[in-house]
Amino acid sequence: MKYALIALPEHPTMAFDYSIPKDLEETLFTGSRVEVFFRKKRKVGYVIKIKERTEFATVLPISAHLQEGSVSSSLLSLAEWMALYYCAPLSKVLFTMIPSSILNPPEERTQLALVLARAQKETLEEIAKLRACFPKRALVLEKTLQKTPLPLQEVARFRSQVATLCKQKWLKKTAIPRASELLLQEEFFPSKKKSLTLEQKNAYLTITQALEERRFRSFLLHGITGSGKTEVYLQLTEKARLLGKDALILVPEVALTSQLIEKFRSRFQEPIGIIHHQRSPKEKLSDWKKMERGELHIVLGARSAVFAPLKNLGIIIIDEEHDSSYKQSEEMPTYNARDVAIKRGSLLSLPVVLGSATPSLETYYKAKSGKYTLLSMKERATSSPLAPITMISMEKEYEKAGGFTHFSAPLIEGIKKRAEKGEQTLLFFNRRGYRTSRVCLKCNKPLRCSSCDISLTFHKKENLMRCHLCHFQTKPPRNCPYCNALDLVTYKGFGTEHIERSLKALLPTIRTLRMDRDTTQKKGSHEELFRAFRSGKADVLIGTQMIAKGFHFPAVTLVGILHPERTLFLPDFRAPETVFQLVTQVAGRAGRADLKGEVLIQTHLPEDPTLLLAQKQDYTPFYEEAIEGRKLFLYPPFSRMIKVLISSPKQNETRLWAERFHQKLGEKLQKEHIYPITEPAHEKVCGRFRLHILIRTGQINKTSLLVKALLTEIKMPRSLRILVDVDCLSTL
Repeated sequence: MKYALIALPEHPTMAFDYSIPKDLEETLFTGSRVEVFFRKKRKVGYVIKIKERTEFATVLPISAHLQEGSVSSSLLSLAEWMALYYCAPLSKVLFTMIPSSILNPPEERTQLALVLARAQKETLEEIAKLRACFPKRALVLEKTLQKTPLPLQEVARFRSQVATLCKQKWLKKTAIPRASELLLQEEFFPSKKKSLTLEQKNAYLTITQALEERRFRSFLLHGITGSGKTEVYLQLTEKARLLGKDALILVPEVALTSQLIEKFRSRFQEPIGIIHHQRSPKEKLSDWKKMERGELHIVLGARSAVFAPLKNLGIIIIDEEHDSSYKQSEEMPTYNARDVAIKRGSLLSLPVVLGSATPSLETYYKAKSGKYTLLSMKERATSSPLAPITMISMEKEYEKAGGFTHFSAPLIEGIKKRAEKGEQTLLFFNRRGYRTSRVCLKCNKPLRCSSCDISLTFHKKENLMRCHLCHFQTKPPRNCPYCNALDLVTYKGFGTEHIERSLKALLPTIRTLRMDRDTTQKKGSHEELFRAFRSGKADVLIGTQMIAKGFHFPAVTLVGILHPERTLFLPDFRAPETVFQLVTQVAGRAGRADLKGEVLIQTHLPEDPTLLLAQKQDYTPFYEEAIEGRKLFLYPPFSRMIKVLISSPKQNETRLWAERFHQKLGEKLQKEHIYPITEPAHEKVCGRFRLHILIRTGQINKTSLLVKALLTEIKMPRSLRILVDVDCLSTL
């Protein structure tokens, strides 16, 4: 008898032995989706290993082999690599790769609709009769005639008329599937492919060669903002389809997904798969099954799309490869979709394209050292020059204004001029909310979240104090919870909501839109804001870092960047790189079409070296300076970093186990540099106290194996959690 090791979603850190019935021995394989009994209940799991014997005296048999939803051998190999590299159980990795809707299929969501109950000719005659006496009934019949079935919600204001027509048997109600496919149901004007510039053509031909030869190569497409990287992606996808291969395109943000959907839908007439967290379970399940059946050949998506089960994958493209959104840091496995994509490319022998105007230092170092192929595009596709950047000292502006102000005189004048001409402005500030804290004037203590080590942020529109870590919210209290003082409060700091209100107070006629996490929570909100601004319904778009990533607004000719130096104060070795990338990316939104652009940086540190390098918009000098600092202190790419985060509801327990784990690490990893135990930027999050240990290593695979072995050796209390963040993006 043979046995199978089964992973179940209810126990992602464990796997269980089951016997394989004789009738399933020929069809079962690693990656098969099966049904088993677990604690007298039917469960669905995955076969992760087939073996000849088991250590248990009695085991239950597998109940059934489910044909749909199995994991391919290549994806299973990828999961095994991820489990070793990211120090995570294979079961946990597997259930990270597979959408929850595959394991628990959602119920069919339906809506009521109206259909005609009689022949079309009779209906037309009835409409003619009703127009004189009952125009609303005639309108309902007309709408149903034009669109059958007609969703009931579209004629919700004509309830009595609908009821009468149904009673008279002119209409009848029926249930239809709920259509919630964003953008995919819409029609787009077909667009022709553009003529490539010399630099674009060189990049396209080099990548195409690897695509035709079915050969693994990693390419860094380093093109300045507006150099036409998206057009190269479109033509590479078209080439892959001509060769009968599938294409997978990753973007860091949901907002960018909607923009790319428009571009791809207008270029390709075939269906396109979409994978991101805002899609419903039903939509995810539908697209996943279509991919498995080979009905979808082009897939766009965010981080989790890297696991898309495409049948004949030919190319993987990662846009804005430097973006931190590709890294999962909140739970294990702490994978980076960029690195997983490269590993998947090597397993399947296909080219992987990493695109960015400001690549991560690690990626650019690998390209310079020959591990990746560097393809540069230094000219804009439209031949328009990069927008010049002017640095404005806010200390001088405060003197002119006689106190604090959000906006310098040049910025206000620039906004006015653009609005008069019908042009648009972007304002970037990387903090949301109205005020960042509420402080008692008597005891001088800020109102803090009871579960987290953070001040509550005031959101004026909802009149709420909100925690940006655990999402707790409450109405602003009149009494101070610490000293019971009544109405003795002041608000400090500011965010995008405050900036929007201040701008409207200064320029009442200016139309504004705000794009941050507060305004994009609702499904479809990214698309609504994107379209509203692009169609000219606002003069100014105010937002956080989500407006810095790849948007193309032809009418934007002015970009205002407010206080980018805030991130420079963070005690993290990546802080200068993050600031340079943000400033360069935001600046690249200006003057992308025929109109000339301008960028204004308002800062308290106009002489800061990082900001001065960003002002030049030249990546090479920044890289050369930054890489020397990394080399001096042996930071990545000259070493690899692992962060071990230990948390517990009890502060003493967290400290005790952190010290034990630190000691064990010292015994296991004698040749590696282990930093002392330190407190994270937020010591307490969601009621759990946290400490972390940083490991710097030159042998990441060996170190990961030793850390994973240590996790299985130590018997920890249930209240304790240990998260291992391999290749961590932040030391905070």
